[in-house]
Amino acid sequence: MVTQTVTQEIYAPIPEGAKPIPPVPPPDKWDYDVDVLIVGSGIGGLMAAMGAIEEGIYGNRIMIIEKADYVGGESRHAWFACPAGGKSWSKAFGKPWDEDAKKRIFDLTMQLNNYKLDPKLLWKFIEWSANGIDKLEELGVKIQFIELPPSPPTITSYTPYAAMALALREKDYSKYPGTIGHCGIYTTAAEKFLKENNVTTLLETPAMNLVMDNGVVVGVRAKTREGKIIHIKAKRVILSTGGFNYNLDMCKYYGGLPALQGSTLCPPTKTGDGIRMSQGVGADISDMHNIEGAEGGIDGLQFGCLTQSLQQAAVSLARTPSLMVNKFAERFCNEDAMYGIVVLHLARQPDGLAFTIFDSTMIHKEEIMEKFKTTVCEAPDPSPYVWLDEDHVVPVEQHPPIIYNHPELGFYEPYEDSLKRNIEEGKIIVANTIEELAEKLGLDSQKLKKTIEEYNEICRTKKDPFGKRPELLHPIEVPPFYAVKHKLMTWDTPGG
Repeated sequence: MVTQTVTQEIYAPIPEGAKPIPPVPPPDKWDYDVDVLIVGSGIGGLMAAMGAIEEGIYGNRIMIIEKADYVGGESRHAWFACPAGGKSWSKAFGKPWDEDAKKRIFDLTMQLNNYKLDPKLLWKFIEWSANGIDKLEELGVKIQFIELPPSPPTITSYTPYAAMALALREKDYSKYPGTIGHCGIYTTAAEKFLKENNVTTLLETPAMNLVMDNGVVVGVRAKTREGKIIHIKAKRVILSTGGFNYNLDMCKYYGGLPALQGSTLCPPTKTGDGIRMSQGVGADISDMHNIEGAEGGIDGLQFGCLTQSLQQAAVSLARTPSLMVNKFAERFCNEDAMYGIVVLHLARQPDGLAFTIFDSTMIHKEEIMEKFKTTVCEAPDPSPYVWLDEDHVVPVEQHPPIIYNHPELGFYEPYEDSLKRNIEEGKIIVANTIEELAEKLGLDSQKLKKTIEEYNEICRTKKDPFGKRPELLHPIEVPPFYAVKHKLMTWDTPGG
């Protein structure tokens, strides 16, 4: 996570797309009358509906309205790694899910997020997420807890408290229509449960305004896919609409994001509607200047989908811990630090720009894996999920004919094919000399040459003043040379 604070006065008056959305009065006639209305069908909205059923509210008295044409929101396409416990966690690691375990996860999560999180909310999340995982398992989702690899020097230990909770996907794609990644398995299971309990879901029906009567929110005004305005009366309204990455007015006003952002992984439905409607009825806001993301924001690679963005060779290379410099050809951080730490350094660079540099011995998939030991989403061909094949976990890379260009999952391109295409598109720059590379990148050639010479000496001595692990120090020597220009790649705005 990176925080870029820009005073609101700089952008006064408030841009139109960032203004609070005022409520409207009750209509003469309501189109629907429910006990619980949930705006947004991501994992948060789906779990809210499931919670309402557990509280004794009949499913036919619950309604979900969703802006997109599918259930699941961003969660439908997201990966899922949860450092939380539950029954399976205890069984997997032989440790009780007690206060000590929660405290360890709390401390680690605060550290990974640069202590920017609200401690009370984080503690609640840790307490409740274990129950959520248990509930998903009750719905038939098979979850495996996988220990994370050894951590960078900034974190003392990951395992076993920060293992990833990964849903195991079966071979039959029809069970998870249109989903990518682990979290889509959860949303599919939750959607099935809600259908079985007669919960009504209206797709392509964005909320327009909250409806207010005598100072109380009593419903929502929305627009159907046919363009009809409807009014939904509800005893309780739950807003679960996510962040605002795709609302440039809000990004500019609250965080100065356009100056930093190279690309975003979010779907175009994340425009902050719920936040603005809440503000319209007097709600406070918190942490609106916070931005969650990583390095690797490549101009022009804006898919609105986590997995499709991360599988691009240019993005994978930008996030590989080779030499990274700023627009003055200066190295500025340990490229192997946690992505949240690297992003903080990146955000402080002039124009938010960085250039990751390679030589010809470290550009292909096997070379990258051998030299830099990249894992999870930073690796070439990042696996969007793992298979469950007769109770055996099988890496997705062993099933390429099923993944690539699948009719439901869409475009999934092997790394080497993406590498060739990204070079042709100019997303990855190639040059025969350092001087030529500097010219193509718009950098000072003498400064870049000096920085690379100094870095190569560090690689030979295996003593890095920034603290990169010795086994990841590889000199830039063998032409042709490669570079990726990138900025911040965002995937969430956690404020609200």
